[in-house]
Amino acid sequence: MKESDIKNYTFRIILNNYCNYKCNLCFNEWQGHDARHNNISLDSLKSALEPYINEIDYLKLTGGEPLLNPNIKTITDYLTSLSLVSITTNGSLLKKWYNKLSDKILYTISIYGYDSNSFISYTNKTADDFVNFQNQLSVVKMEPERFSANVLIQPNNNWNFEKFLNFCIEKGFKKIRFITLISNNNNLVFSDNRKEVESFFETNSKYAVPNINPTVRKLSIKNVSLELVTQYSEFSSEVNSNYGFYWVNIDGSIRKAPQFDNILF
Repeated sequence: MKESDIKNYTFRIILNNYCNYKCNLCFNEWQGHDARHNNISLDSLKSALEPYINEIDYLKLTGGEPLLNPNIKTITDYLTSLSLVSITTNGSLLKKWYNKLSDKILYTISIYGYDSNSFISYTNKTADDFVNFQNQLSVVKMEPERFSANVLIQPNNNWNFEKFLNFCIEKGFKKIRFITLISNNNNLVFSDNRKEVESFFETNSKYAVPNINPTVRKLSIKNVSLELVTQYSEFSSEVNSNYGFYWVNIDGSIRKAPQFDNILF
């Protein structure tokens, strides 16, 4: 990739390829799914970003579970000196790192269940893990402006839009995204469940927030921001070009998102 190809894009940095959850339909962004535990090094990260320092608009850290990267403190100290930084995490280690990492960091928490049964069904974890997860979320109400919730639209047996929404509001989230999932042939999966969310957005259209990005629909209801996020590959190449993002892989290589037709999230 040439330096001239990148102009003020979001960079999604894959910090590692492993996680402490075993989710069904895992959308691990490290597509190699190597059995070994691999982490991006600070040196590789610096080498990857250095040519584009003046072009960086936003840095989003992902994985795997990014908070498991043993160098998370050193890496985020460096990245927050460059740009706005957000970490997408399953939330299981939130309280461990929240006060240790820079207070400039934003957090996006993946919400996989609204009660013990739905959480266990999706993550293959335990009831105790769900109790721990809820305990971790106690930090959200301390600084709600730094947190957002990502709710993956799930299979029928796990899906209840109203319960997911109420769970997020109860935990203190002021920004809640409902995310679609794309299968390997780019067809939306669980489309009936997405239609339920779309119907809610249509019914509450009087609360719509103007937005130039066609991949996101927004509502603002009682000081809570709601978004329905649609995958880029549903749109034209022009939209992908304007609103797409770039991956920084574990090995330090950079790739543009629309190159892949099997990326899940």
